Amino acid sequence: MDNQDEDLKKKCSFCGMDIPADAKRCSYCGSLLQVNPDRSIFTYPQGGALPSREEKVPDCGRSGMEPLSNGLKVFLTILFAIIPGIGQLAGIITAIVFMNEYDDADRKSFGAALLVASIILFVMTCIVSFVFLLFFSMYIGT
Repeated sequence: MDNQDEDLKKKCSFCGMDIPADAKRCSYCGSLLQVNPDRSIFTYPQGGALPSREEKVPDCGRSGMEPLSNGLKVFLTILFAIIPGIGQLAGIITAIVFMNEYDDADRKSFGAALLVASIILFVMTCIVSFVFLLFFSMYIGT
């Protein structure tokens, strides 16, 4: 019975887990199984040939754009966080732009994280400003 079960399974070429033989996507890592992990999914319009392994090809993902560096992500997050009010609004707008990038999972996920952080910081800035204004109006106004 175990031999029969093993005949109905194959190994995922990305994560190595046993999956059903007729699966189109790995249930563990979510990878498409028709893609060879050693091959690039880029198309090169110059001649259609893939570069040799010695040539350096940037990891651009499916959108063809290079992913954002972690340094740029940290810089943008800190910039939008330290400028009260306007910084958070600019962060929300930037997050929406990143979330609408076509077929770029890196920018979409960063946009979603930036949106959540900017909204939370904007609400906190509004609450602190209101409490600060209320405090000073009560003690200075009398």
